[in-house]
Amino acid sequence: MALFKKRHFGKPISGQLSGYLIAHTSCLDRSKASVKTEVSTSTIRDVIYRRNPVTENNAKAIVELMRIAVHNCIHNIEKATEAKKHLQILLSEERPARA
Repeated sequence: MALFKKRHFGKPISGQLSGYLIAHTSCLDRSKASVKTEVSTSTIRDVIYRRNPVTENNAKAIVELMRIAVHNCIHNIEKATEAKKHLQILLSEERPARA
């Protein structure tokens, strides 16, 4: 089942999806999606910034970019969890200063 249906074509992606893709993907990610789907990076950019509507042709690139965004989110959670643990260790080793 396709994520985008005929009713989505000709309209911009939602503001929420746009925000997620902007926050959780990069120019390099758009380039990777472009190579994989044969949709130009400028078209992908314009769709995620809501300047161009979703079409049958560019929808596959947006879906691919969504997959990349999920991967990036998972990676960021892992990095943040690791940093949190390390910071907590550093804080637990801190000794109060003597007056």
